[in-house]
Amino acid sequence: MPLQPHGLPRHPAAGAATRRVVGELARIDCPTLVCVGELDPATPVAAAREIADALPEGSARLEVVQGAGHFAWKDAPDRYWPLVTEFVTSTT
Repeated sequence: MPLQPHGLPRHPAAGAATRRVVGELARIDCPTLVCVGELDPATPVAAAREIADALPEGSARLEVVQGAGHFAWKDAPDRYWPLVTEFVTSTT
């Protein structure tokens, strides 16, 4: 089984599924926060950037939580929750 850049095995069908999902992101028609931990091995920053870039222009905001892994809300709650709160209050 091939390895992803972070060393975890990648399921052979994962690439096709990811491409299908990313291809559908342009259909989202609301502001979207893409928040990723800097050290996330499951969804690395490059993947989060790809997600944000696939959203309609001007609708995505990418935030990288420094020092956090896949569970940014647990790893860095003092940085994660203010980002979410600010995003939600600024878009309502």
